[in-house]
Amino acid sequence: MLTLDSSLATTTSNSYVDLAYANDYWTGHFSATKAAQWAALSDQQKTTLLIQATRILETARYTHFVPISEYQLHYDRITGQVLDISMNRAPVRYYYYQKLQFPRNLDIDPITQELYIQPGVQMAQCEQAIYLLNFDESAIATRLQGIVSDALSIGRGQVHTQQQFVAEGSSFAPMALEMIRPFFVKSVKQRRA
Repeated sequence: MLTLDSSLATTTSNSYVDLAYANDYWTGHFSATKAAQWAALSDQQKTTLLIQATRILETARYTHFVPISEYQLHYDRITGQVLDISMNRAPVRYYYYQKLQFPRNLDIDPITQELYIQPGVQMAQCEQAIYLLNFDESAIATRLQGIVSDALSIGRGQVHTQQQFVAEGSSFAPMALEMIRPFFVKSVKQRRA
């Protein structure tokens, strides 16, 4: 039996939301059909969907890997400690040992100084979970292979098949993709010595 772990920045996290958040999200959702589908599921089914949705979201890159050499040691006179200061604001995992990519070094509340998960990420996970519920495996398999159209035509005594592909397939829900797209790492920056 799967267990949902939405704890922040730990080695065992497997979800960005807990069941209470997902239930609240779907209770107030504009789509009554999706809300009814979610409500009809058992807690174990919801848990499975949320964990799988997180795995799909984690296939994208939201953080850079920063080697130790990109940090600079700095002596803080007030605290008397030697600190590692990042030389840029590239998104990196808040703790190197955390399993999931969020929270990042950019996800700190400016007032309370507490870590948090971006609301767009949490909503995207809920949308991804219901997307998994609504599509059959053949549709998801087609998306993963990168097939955007699949046509079969018959003419002049022949059968013609035609498929159009994209460079790489994805099983992201369209709504989840739009919610989480702002957090994508666009490209690897070239750094010079």
